[in-house]
Amino acid sequence: MKAKHFILASVSLFFSVTALAQIGINTSNPNPTAALEISSNSKGLLIPRLTTAQRDAITTPADGLQIFNSTIGCLQTYSTLANSWGSLCGGSAAGTFVSRFLAFKTVDQSMPVNNKKYDITFDNIAFNDMANFGGSYNSSTGGFTLPAGLYEITYSLVIFLNNTNFTDTPATAPITISSFENIAGDANGTIIGGVDVQNNKGTTTADTRNSTVLKTFYLKTTAAATFYLKELSYNGTGATLSTSKFFNGGSGYNQSHLSNYISIKQLK
Repeated sequence: MKAKHFILASVSLFFSVTALAQIGINTSNPNPTAALEISSNSKGLLIPRLTTAQRDAITTPADGLQIFNSTIGCLQTYSTLANSWGSLCGGSAAGTFVSRFLAFKTVDQSMPVNNKKYDITFDNIAFNDMANFGGSYNSSTGGFTLPAGLYEITYSLVIFLNNTNFTDTPATAPITISSFENIAGDANGTIIGGVDVQNNKGTTTADTRNSTVLKTFYLKTTAAATFYLKELSYNGTGATLSTSKFFNGGSGYNQSHLSNYISIKQLK
């Protein structure tokens, strides 16, 4: 009986000392300022790897909770004071824009109706990393689904106007309007970015019967939404997004090009 009591007392003392002591893995002398020290000259520390969606599924994360975010390739720590996740991204530091999507239009798109918004689609996708941060692109509808975040978006469109009335009268001079909106079809979105308006005035014999748009803008979303790049021509008889004309002039300019494109970058 005495031996049993001695063993139990020894076990209890061992666990008490262990609970209060520092922990050293592969070292018998952990740093006095560390509760845990891991020593190795050939291996690293591997912490839980989560996607952004999996991270956001954590309810009430603890202050100081750490993960490796595999969606953006960054170590992240949660701060209750900031009520957000801070990032440590190594070579790709936080605050830089990372390319997520690049596509070109290689097929003409007709927009024959005056004063109607058309959703622009892109058939030649050069780079698509949308799925890795919870986004997507629908090549049939032209819809870009973007999660909450800050984006840098650049687009270029070559719009070949159908009519030849380029008088200086504002009532008849063709106008083109480009925009990036969170609604499909001929309707007005509640979030509108990247608006570009051009008034194509000139003479009826002018060769520059086109509107070339190059626009870079920033879009901040607070919730996931689907956006569409739109184009509208007004005071005319319609237009065509042309993949082979820069203007209605010398044949040397009428050849295949890749000036209709869109690029989407996301802020890390």
